[in-house]
Amino acid sequence: NQGVQSACAKALIEVYWNCLQEEATDICSLIIVEPLLSILNGGADRATQQTAAYCLKEAIKVFQMKQKTELLDYTAPRLYNLFLVNQENSDRV
Repeated sequence: NQGVQSACAKALIEVYWNCLQEEATDICSLIIVEPLLSILNGGADRATQQTAAYCLKEAIKVFQMKQKTELLDYTAPRLYNLFLVNQENSDRV
């Protein structure tokens, strides 16, 4: 449900704006990026993975807007690796 995805992303972004925007990259990544990537990697149900992907997309938009290049640099290779693993797995099917 897009409404649920939007609400989850909004809550996550609010946490970032109100608590994390001045924190170090490792703290932000630990609280925002890693849990979402874990859901995407973990093989949870499709709806959960779609929501995590939507939240991560919205977080990346905020990182770009705030020019948080360290967070973007941290996230990009992990996302790329996730895509590679998914592509490799789909090639086997």
